[in-house]
Amino acid sequence: MNRLAAFGRSHRDVVASLALLALPFVVLAHAFVPGKVMSPADNVFVLMPWTGANPGVSPKNPRLSEVTLLFHPAAIHAADEIRSGHFPLWNPHTFGGAPFFANPQTAVLFPLTALLYVLPYSLALTLMSVLKLSIAGVAMYWFLRRLDVARPAALIGGVTFAFSALVIAWLVAGRGLAASGGSGALALAGFVAGSSSAIPPAVVRPVLSSLVRSAGGGGAVEEAMAIFAHNLLAFLLVALLAVLTLGLSGFLLTFAPGFLLGFAAALSSWTIALSGIVPNGLVEIPAAIIAGGLAIQVGATAMHMDARGGWTARVLAALADYVRALRWLVPALAVAAVLEVWLG
Repeated sequence: MNRLAAFGRSHRDVVASLALLALPFVVLAHAFVPGKVMSPADNVFVLMPWTGANPGVSPKNPRLSEVTLLFHPAAIHAADEIRSGHFPLWNPHTFGGAPFFANPQTAVLFPLTALLYVLPYSLALTLMSVLKLSIAGVAMYWFLRRLDVARPAALIGGVTFAFSALVIAWLVAGRGLAASGGSGALALAGFVAGSSSAIPPAVVRPVLSSLVRSAGGGGAVEEAMAIFAHNLLAFLLVALLAVLTLGLSGFLLTFAPGFLLGFAAALSSWTIALSGIVPNGLVEIPAAIIAGGLAIQVGATAMHMDARGGWTARVLAALADYVRALRWLVPALAVAAVLEVWLG
């Protein structure tokens, strides 16, 4: 363990790169369950003649119809041809036939497409999606480092870009995909960052101290009200900022608590860090994950442009979903505040 810690301290850029490479696999681990595939194939159920196969099915991300109808079928056709010993120059299945390799959207020479040539299709399609996030994070980290950006800022930039709404919206599932596993993954990332000093403790310690002071003074009732008001304000600001930040505020709401928890554990111990969020965190963290996922959906809606118009109506509908969720998210925050004061 000491040798590993010494390696981390002397190779901090390598540790940061490995963390960024592994983070998408942790967040999206459920996509690798046997029998599952990361593909928006459920979009076909809103088209004829497949609508009768599963009536009432609602696609998880209907905006990815081009992936369903073009990108994945093209990649699988290329793999079929190459596995049979033919280079995919021609597509006989479109109209009376059409050039295939000459169409850049088929991505025959895209490096990750090669996974389909050697792996089972379900595994290859999932790996292609997850590895894009890993590559995006690592590449952004080294791009920022080449610009002489400090290591902590480059690490934050890599995570932010890899899990930005623009990138996540092109994955299969809709709102809450990254949010579902974000807290645990960022807790691990925070612990690695704190243990290896990839982010100096002096940078994060003031944030932890301000969170401790946010409860304020006074009696138990005043303290619970202060905690509740602080958390409610955060939830409201996240929704309002989701439109301007294209969902980035939702990722911060979901990921920042987990990262700070892991970093606090690195500075002290997991026992001490977890004692600060139990039992209130059992209510507060799921509420933050749900709110973060809804904010990500708001951001994805805000950046989606449609030639038919209707941008304002779509954004207002996404914000309305967020407001409706507050009907029970707000009571959850109140319960969490009470638990933190009287049982925390």
